[in-house]
This record gives sequence, C-alpha cells and structure tokens, in this order.
Amino acid sequence: MSGRRLTVSALERAYECPASFAFPILVHWSSDAAERGDSIHEFVEEVLAGYRSNAEALAQVPEEWRHTCAHLDWSGIIGDFELDDRGEAPVVDCEVAYAVDVDTGAVRELGRGLKRRYPPTGPREVVGTLDLAARLLDGRWCVSDIKTGQPVTAARDNWQIRFFAYVLYRVHGEHETVGRLVYVNEDGSVWKDEHVFDSFDLADFPMQLREILEGLDAAERARGRGQVDVNAGAHCKYCPAYRSCSATTGLIQALPDEIRGLGSRDFLTTRDVGEIWARFKDLLAISKKIDEELKAFVRAHPGEVELPDGRVVMEIPKGRDRINGERALAIARSYGATDAELLGCVSRSEWTELRAMNPKKKGRAA
Repeated sequence: MSGRRLTVSALERAYECPASFAFPILVHWSSDAAERGDSIHEFVEEVLAGYRSNAEALAQVPEEWRHTCAHLDWSGIIGDFELDDRGEAPVVDCEVAYAVDVDTGAVRELGRGLKRRYPPTGPREVVGTLDLAARLLDGRWCVSDIKTGQPVTAARDNWQIRFFAYVLYRVHGEHETVGRLVYVNEDGSVWKDEHVFDSFDLADFPMQLREILEGLDAAERARGRGQVDVNAGAHCKYCPAYRSCSATTGLIQALPDEIRGLGSRDFLTTRDVGEIWARFKDLLAISKKIDEELKAFVRAHPGEVELPDGRVVMEIPKGRDRINGERALAIARSYGATDAELLGCVSRSEWTELRAMNPKKKGRAA
C-alpha cells in the first residue's frame, strides 16, 4: 500500500475497490455536510466527555448548526446507557482510538481525543476512532456511530460498526455486542439502525481485514503491471483518488477538449473559461435529454436493463411534500407565536451559481 495507513473509515472503499488505493490521491473532499457532521460530533464529544458544559459546548458550534445541537434528543442517543455510581450521568467512552492487528486479532488502545492524529502503527494494523461506547442498562456493550447525512450501509453490514463491535468484543469479552448507527436530523431528533453481533459473527473479522489488506497489495502490484481492475460504484463519489482513477480519466478523455482542459486552470485565459462554461451548459442540456430517453426506455422495459455488475436499472418514483410557508406562518401567529419563536424555525441555505449576463457598462469619467 506504499506505506499508507488503512483506517476504518476507508474499509468499505478498500473492500469494494482495492484499486482505488493504488492511485495517487489528488483531491481531499470537503463540504458543508462534512463540516456540519464534524461540528455535531465535536459538540456531542465535548458534552459527554465532560470537556465543557452543554452551554459552553453549544456556544462553540457554528451558528448555522447550533439549532440542531440545541434541540438534540439526548435520550435517543444515551437514554439506555448505564449510569454512574450516583445514578446521575451515563458512563461513556468518547473518541477512543484503537488498532486491530489483522494477523493476530489483537486490539490495542491508541489514545483518546486524538482527532485522528494517530501514533505510529504497524503495517498490518487497521486503525479507527469510535464515537461512543457504553454499557447498556441490560448489561451488553454498545458502540454508537453518529451520522448527520444520508443513510450509509446498514449496521449489520457496516464495516465501521463491525470493526468497533469486534473491538468491544475483544476488550470486554462479552458474547453479544450492540452496534448502532445514530442518525441526527436537522431538528435534533434521532433515529437508530442497530444490529446485535455475537461472538460467532465476529470471530472471523480479523481474517476479513487480512483479506482486504491482501487485496490492496495485489491491486498495487497490478497497477505496476498496468492491469488495475477498477470497480466503479457509489463509493466513487468521495474517493480521494477519483481524479487519478483510470475509470474517471477514461470518462474525461471522452469529453470535449475544452472541458478536459479545465484541470489545467493555471494555463487558462478568461476567454478559455468562458468557452468551457458554454460547452458545459450544452452538455448539461444533452445529459438531461439522455436522462429522459433512458427513463422512457427503462419504463418500457421494466426489470430488463442490466448493469455490468449484475444489478438491474429500475425507475423509482420520487416526490417531496412542501409546507405552505404563508399558511403555516398565519396559523402559528393565530396560536400566539412570537417573532422570535418564528425566527427560530427559519434556517437559511446559501450557494452560488453561474449565469450568463450582460456586462456592466463602464461609467464616463467626469
């Protein structure tokens, strides 16, 4: 793996596409959703670990995500955790980093609150940081991974959850371990996806990690021979090797020359970028037409369009309910809602877009 450390957050990608680790990393993804997740994670950690009071931790949360944290359903996260000797607060391990040796299955703690700054580890160790671990009121140990975005792989098959369920199994020696994905909604409410792992489920987990590492080594050797087998899929969306991947570069080579040149923006003129944007808008219109044609074909041949990986393309009906803001406002006021209360129900999202506009005329000199 060219000295790269395998972390638990990359396990699913390593399993799905070992080749992605053989390509250079040319991009590090970041987004508002990621920043929101980091902020909520840090808030939960600081409160449960006792680093700050709830009010102090809340004051550190960026304003755009403070409403979520202020209304967080703590009972949905820690309501069934075992309490301390005084029966006042849950006993929780937060942000604990571990390493698992894929050959021996041994587990060792690396530290707490490391913020993913791991100490040196062996080439045959996989490392990761759990969000929350606690003993439940029924006596079983539970690992909880907090999620703030779209649903991920179910807890039963989730590599992160399985990794930390194995860690708790080895550390505490219990026959059953509960693994939870805790999803936090914008209004602070939570919902959980959980699975109970027993010792039989987890006994072979180090072997599975070992097979992943062997797959990564094989992919790196194959790339040296120019024979990398890329497995494209949903995991490609945030892959750090996306821009250097042969599957991506193959698609890029099929694009018009103007758009392919955008990757070398240091050598582009303002006129070049204008031409690229115009071609890009043309491609968007074409892609919309292609999407419509593909939907029509799939609609006429339900269950018959197969993908190279064996899955079938289906047309899925979708919809969205919208609240009539004016009517809701009127009803709220009729029940006595104040302006401050109404303002607390408003959230604002901001973004930018590119548009073709007439240039501003330069004013005449006086």
